[in-house]
Amino acid sequence: MNNKDDDFQSLETSDSGCKAFKTLTDWQVDQYRMAVDENRWYMGERLGRAVDWEEAEEDFLHNGYYGCAPKWRNQYCKNKCMHFATCALGRTLTDE
Repeated sequence: MNNKDDDFQSLETSDSGCKAFKTLTDWQVDQYRMAVDENRWYMGERLGRAVDWEEAEEDFLHNGYYGCAPKWRNQYCKNKCMHFATCALGRTLTDE
């Protein structure tokens, strides 16, 4: 039988040891959504027509998302995470 505290802890800490995993993940989802929305706006300007979210997301994934995830993780860990000063995982991050 699972302990409810263990279930809660698994949501808050990743296998890598990140103590702010849930908060980091939520923050990255917000960053992703904002980036796709921004891409949607720029695509609409460039194409001279309305662009739906799915089209903008496909374009974003095809043209650059994969470089954003590490940058966002570094940004969150170094500037927003309250555990950074004592986090062995956070200290392994490089400046980008």
